[in-house]
Amino acid sequence: MRQLVLAAMFVCASSAQTVVKPADIPAAEKRIESHESEKILRCDVDHSRAALNFGFRLQSGYLLQVPLVQYSGPGHVWNIVLRVTPEGAGEHGVYLADYLELPAGMHPEYVGEASGSFVLGEGRYSVKFLAYDDMGRVCRREWQIDADARRSGGAIKLALPPNTVADLSYSAPDSGNPADPPVPRRLTVLLNGSAPYRSWLSAYRHPGVISPHSDTPEFYDYRAALLGILSSLLEKLPGTSVRLVVFDLDQQKETLRQDRFTLKDIDKAAHAANNTDHWVVTVSELQNRPSRLGLLANLIERETDAREKSDLVVFLGPQIASNGNMPPHFLDSEKGAQERFLYLQYRLSPNRVSYGTPPEMTPNPVGVRGIGTAMRPPFEGADIIDLTVARLKGKTLVVHSPLDFAKAVEAIKRR
Repeated sequence: MRQLVLAAMFVCASSAQTVVKPADIPAAEKRIESHESEKILRCDVDHSRAALNFGFRLQSGYLLQVPLVQYSGPGHVWNIVLRVTPEGAGEHGVYLADYLELPAGMHPEYVGEASGSFVLGEGRYSVKFLAYDDMGRVCRREWQIDADARRSGGAIKLALPPNTVADLSYSAPDSGNPADPPVPRRLTVLLNGSAPYRSWLSAYRHPGVISPHSDTPEFYDYRAALLGILSSLLEKLPGTSVRLVVFDLDQQKETLRQDRFTLKDIDKAAHAANNTDHWVVTVSELQNRPSRLGLLANLIERETDAREKSDLVVFLGPQIASNGNMPPHFLDSEKGAQERFLYLQYRLSPNRVSYGTPPEMTPNPVGVRGIGTAMRPPFEGADIIDLTVARLKGKTLVVHSPLDFAKAVEAIKRR
């Protein structure tokens, strides 16, 4: 089975989960309240605890699973609305929304997934969740969140005030700190949205079993962590002109390319990294795809031949499986690219290996959870991007904790 996992910060098809504008709040309030004679959408909804992310914000999220046997034909959509309310605020919460167009030709034995993330200041919150489709069927859930920074490692100064709810595009108010003024530079971020290394998955997939680590944000979407890294990177490099390219080595294609990418565009990156092509793959697409190495070579060639070259090109993605031995003359023509490349390799844990859905598209019975972590020896072999960057005389920086990320930012500034 191939499942979609929407990162997200999760109101149009080109955006991801975002805070609802004030003018749209009355409609959201009306929609999220239950009504008699509602038709039920068969679904499962899980939620994660609030945990510290790389931008020193507490991040929480949800995972929606819907058996696709409930749909036939094209033109179906999901709308998702959340109300996140700080304790003591009554019904005056913050509304977040997402919109997803389902692809035509979905296999009825697949389970579609949509996940979303949001950030919080310290405090206690109640969450009301609603998903509804184009046929008027609804899925509802409610839960509580205890957002406490002390659970994430002692006394930490958070970047978000207490009792505050925001999406991943949130930017802290300008502190006016002259010690970190904007520096004009060009940066390309090549974001890999494909799944992490998990070759031993099949031995751990059992119907109805949830990973014991399912309360962590990584359970819901490792892509949400990548987007958190991306948003924090944009915030910590003021004055930088960023070209963002989102690609997927599983799908072996590029899904987004945008110059002058900013925090306001983070929703585009979310949907590009989690597009619905994961649900449907045609025979012609499989036959006409470039190889993984071919895709990487094309991405690198476009950067080295660009009219406006970036000062640094940064690959960002999860640790993935090795591609075996690299061809001896791969990238020999890219001599000018040497030392202009870094790889920020995100790992869910230093002692765990993430697993998701297997690379082949096998059916997933209803009730099977698709993502989780398990205690296994870490995969220490170099992955295909690591080997590619090494061939370019670049460097791989492992990012697991906020401290790792802070060191990576300094390395980027130095280069």
